[in-house]
Amino acid sequence: MATELVCDESGAEGEKLIGGTTRMFTHASVRLSPAEGTYWLGELRRRAPTMADEYKANHILRDRHRRALIWLFGPDGPMSGKAHVYLADKYRLATEHLAELSGRDLSPYRDRPDWPAFLGLFNEVARGKLDRSELFGHPYARELLAEDTEFTGLLLDPLIGAIAHAVNREGDEVHLVHDVQRSLTPQCLDDIRGLVHSGQLTGVSFADSATDARIQVVDVIAGTVRRIAENAVLGRPDPELLDLVRPYIEG
Repeated sequence: MATELVCDESGAEGEKLIGGTTRMFTHASVRLSPAEGTYWLGELRRRAPTMADEYKANHILRDRHRRALIWLFGPDGPMSGKAHVYLADKYRLATEHLAELSGRDLSPYRDRPDWPAFLGLFNEVARGKLDRSELFGHPYARELLAEDTEFTGLLLDPLIGAIAHAVNREGDEVHLVHDVQRSLTPQCLDDIRGLVHSGQLTGVSFADSATDARIQVVDVIAGTVRRIAENAVLGRPDPELLDLVRPYIEG
């Protein structure tokens, strides 16, 4: 019988890796039954109460709820050994895609002040939103890329690789239960199946966070880890919380 793996993301902006609203992307997965989801969501609300209809990461990240956050992610907490979080820096992903096309070591460029703007141009061309002539007007493109470089076929959306990673990690047949996500089109699901072991992904169903407590729990996990990691990248690290969530992070 296939394992039911419940998943949700935080920071997803499709193929837009540069210039969006978030720097980091996370995708959380956990083996969780409906009864367990209901119980742990109730426990979250008891330990870190909110009047909101749906529980979100920003609720447990409030300073007054720090003890509840430490309980949730601690080594003796309910998610220890059950939850996993794929973490990706979108700037790093864009750079890796560019390096794949150029075959060059890009480390000499990464600290240059105009590098993010060039990555943004590359990202827009690769996702078909900008004419390639806009990219090749930049000197970095002429240094790094052949003029006939093909940009089609890149799997830019980190959600694809994140789901494939989660399924492959389980090591047995998996039925995916995912939060409703518009980018998970039939083509996207075909791309995911191409990245997982043959026959391992037995099915995919979508659940609404308003009716499935498990989705709220996994959304909190994904959102909390993303916020902690993003704060660190942006120069506002919280060492205690970074140490707390580190055992969950993959990718």
